[in-house]
Amino acid sequence: MQADTTIYDQLTPFYHLNHQDWDRSIERQRQQLSALIEREWLDAQRSLFASQQGMVQVCLAYLQNQVALYKTLGGGAGVEGKRVRVREHVT
Repeated sequence: MQADTTIYDQLTPFYHLNHQDWDRSIERQRQQLSALIEREWLDAQRSLFASQQGMVQVCLAYLQNQVALYKTLGGGAGVEGKRVRVREHVT
């Protein structure tokens, strides 16, 4: 066997011994790979969603702290019910 080939290249001539039906073997591998990719994609989506939820919680805490500071410094008189524009903190 040549030194510049991979182990897979070296095993290719013997593949038929383990997998008599090449098409069925390829289909099974495709299904397994598709399932793996789907699981990984779903895990990544869950992780992204959790990160986004964390960011929303941080922004909420920031705004709540801003309100508390404003009230502590004597602000807030006569602004009940008025809408306030919030600066966006998300990049």
